[in-house]
Amino acid sequence: MAEELIYTSVAKGLRPGSRGFCTVAESDGLASNLAGRLESLSAYRHVFPPGTPEAKDNPVNLAHVVLTVAGKTYHVLSRVADYGLDYTSRSNKLAHHMALEKEELVEAGPAWLLAQPGLLETEWQGESRHLPPRSVPQGYAPATPCQAWKRIAGDAGWGGILAEAAVEKKNAFVVFRPGMNLLPLIEESVRLLPDDQRWEATFSTYFQNFPAGVECRWRCVVEGSDEARRAIKDPRTTAINLCEPGAPLPKSPWVEAARTGKAPKIESTSGFNWSGAKERKEAEEAVEREEAEQAERDREAAVTASGEHLQLRDDDVAAETDTSLNENLQIRGKEVLQPAVDGVVPADKPSPPPRPSPDTDAEREAAEKDEKLKRKLETAYDESQQAGPGPDSRAGDPSGE
Repeated sequence: MAEELIYTSVAKGLRPGSRGFCTVAESDGLASNLAGRLESLSAYRHVFPPGTPEAKDNPVNLAHVVLTVAGKTYHVLSRVADYGLDYTSRSNKLAHHMALEKEELVEAGPAWLLAQPGLLETEWQGESRHLPPRSVPQGYAPATPCQAWKRIAGDAGWGGILAEAAVEKKNAFVVFRPGMNLLPLIEESVRLLPDDQRWEATFSTYFQNFPAGVECRWRCVVEGSDEARRAIKDPRTTAINLCEPGAPLPKSPWVEAARTGKAPKIESTSGFNWSGAKERKEAEEAVEREEAEQAERDREAAVTASGEHLQLRDDDVAAETDTSLNENLQIRGKEVLQPAVDGVVPADKPSPPPRPSPDTDAEREAAEKDEKLKRKLETAYDESQQAGPGPDSRAGDPSGE
């Protein structure tokens, strides 16, 4: 079961003699060393003073970090936010932390879990108390086009830049303006990662300086802050400025994945083995194969249609005088597109015997028209050959090769 701790400023905390900023609720039996580490994640810096009209835009820090306590690795989900004024009329904050071990992680990933309503508290009422055990929601979240990134940054591809940083285990900064909702951006980028690597994406939607030994890769920092200025100036840092998205993105598999919602295929490294993940992956690959085969069938049908309609123009003189020639051309087009059988290409039909030399002007004129039409037929035939084999040449081969 998840281990939880809630931290805010009250007149009387959970532990005897505690008041002010202290723990007001925690899971029954929570180890004291883990409780101390969770309390240390509760830092919050107000951008706007409580009670002012701008205070509603104070950022909310939704975070997923990894830390180790007494040899155990915990994935900690947190919500830390402005909480108005406390009992002494000074600025307050409310922090709720949930620590999960590996077997408690959900396949959909940390950002999806943080987005579930009611997972972490947004207010605190009543006396300090112990929290009953509870399990976390389960779910699966497939990759999708990064629409939130497109809406805020102007290009969905930025979501891929963040995902690529996670795969390469690099720190990345996202510069934002207070009032922006960042969790949908984070969730879209996490969804691009393979199911078994999503919990390797650590992040903070309002980055504070965490204590030593806490892993956080994606760091969202406020525009104009010292952290933002350093990130933008450092050429070694991946920095995404949502206030000024900048130049067009370079081509990369991750940028394309963010735009299309089709995640790149990369090798698994985490060792996670979700229930049903193998079957779902096989089903997704089967759908991809069917889509590719359908595209190939559509292409070949288009080639067939172009070969079967090699008609002369309506204004052609010879076509007007001899409609049977058009019929011959249609038959000729179908012959060109006939498939090879056992590797044998159908032979061309023999050409008709040449006409005798014309004697009269009328016969010469007719012969010139026939010669003109003959050249058109030969040109159409050559173009049909260049179009490739007919639609049945790959029948029965699922690979399309």
